[in-house]
Amino acid sequence: MHRRRDILSGIVSTGIVVATGLAGAARGWSAGGGIPASELGLRPGEGGDQSAAFERAAREASRRGRPLQLAPGTYVLGDVTLDDPVAIIGQRGVTLRCAAGARRMLHLRGREVELRNLVLKGSMQAPGRQENYNGLVTLRDVEQVYIRGCQIDGAGGHGFALEGCGGVIEKCRIRKVADAAVFSIAGSGLKVRGNNIADCGNGGVLIWQWDQQHDGAVVSGNRIRRIRADAGGTGQNGNGVNVFRAGGVQVVGNDIADCAFSAVRNNSGRHVSIVRNKCLRLGEVAIFVEFSFYDALVERNIIDDAATGISVTNLREGGHKARVVGNIVRNIREEFGAEGEQPCAIAAEGDVLIQNNLMENSAYFGLLLGWGPYLRNVRAVRNTIRGTRVGAAVSVVEGAGVAELVSNTFEDVNIAVAGYDYTRRVTGELVGARNVPGNIRLRGNVVR
Repeated sequence: MHRRRDILSGIVSTGIVVATGLAGAARGWSAGGGIPASELGLRPGEGGDQSAAFERAAREASRRGRPLQLAPGTYVLGDVTLDDPVAIIGQRGVTLRCAAGARRMLHLRGREVELRNLVLKGSMQAPGRQENYNGLVTLRDVEQVYIRGCQIDGAGGHGFALEGCGGVIEKCRIRKVADAAVFSIAGSGLKVRGNNIADCGNGGVLIWQWDQQHDGAVVSGNRIRRIRADAGGTGQNGNGVNVFRAGGVQVVGNDIADCAFSAVRNNSGRHVSIVRNKCLRLGEVAIFVEFSFYDALVERNIIDDAATGISVTNLREGGHKARVVGNIVRNIREEFGAEGEQPCAIAAEGDVLIQNNLMENSAYFGLLLGWGPYLRNVRAVRNTIRGTRVGAAVSVVEGAGVAELVSNTFEDVNIAVAGYDYTRRVTGELVGARNVPGNIRLRGNVVR
């Protein structure tokens, strides 16, 4: 079930925007007061590309250890590159506009970076295939970034793109970007919180690593809407939050709706927690934990209107060990997925505890336990499943491991529990039956 996905390929080196908390120099800069940009020869609306004047002013402010304070107005910038620690502070009425033909607006590589209260305007026109992993603002190897209260309105690549960074991106508004609002790769403890993200071509927030290793990002309290999958693919695009190979990531308390694929997708991330998210109107699996993941937690999420609710699969690729607890999954549509896969509220394969979940109005299956021989130690306990054709479909093919169903309640179902050979039902009702396949353990289940 749901294993037919192309692992993300063709990853190209990208720029990155990072932030860990306003620590170090960023706090010191803010406390010390900014230098008016006009004192350093930079004034808004002075015609043409102001990149050179901006670079000079920012470097001088950095040399003095103080923020660059911009006056209200519009500044036209393109391919500005700064290697020094820098703080750029705006206010109401400050707009940075990307110069025509520029690959990006800002490329920042200083040890510490602060951006605050800026409106950044780019173009939705993509800058060319070789630039697809750039951001309107690109940061590399920045130990501490603090980005707060900024607005991105239009970008031909990503909005904020970060590589090798840590820090905070918070209370920003990011919309109409061609790729993802926030793209972080090889990061360390990046916090993306309280942002408003909408109308993105391929992703909302992407947390990636080059190799499978710890990342520690926290993606929390964001409102994410209308994420498309313009670049196509079978799931690497079109997600509200996408975790790829990054371990120790927390995706908590986000409000995500209207994504072409998933609200949250964890591909091969270990020790990833997906908790208390609201996930509405998804084109495919609302919460997807797939490929070589390990030790996943999917807890207290609300899912309403998706092609499948929660999928924790790919035992064949080593994906195993998860807890799926206390979720509400409703209104799973009668749509068939790739290669005849059938929709369900919760699917699981390897070493998974499914407990205290409410599944309601799933068009085909409530629980789908195993896929062919890929079933091992799945335990479903005290779940409520109502309004579906088959409450729990359990794989009984040769080689399938044990599934245990204990104290579950089935209401308004055609069949409570049945054995399956992939998509073909091969048994009748098993609750109360004398002959139950040897790999299925049933105890205390109630059918109403």
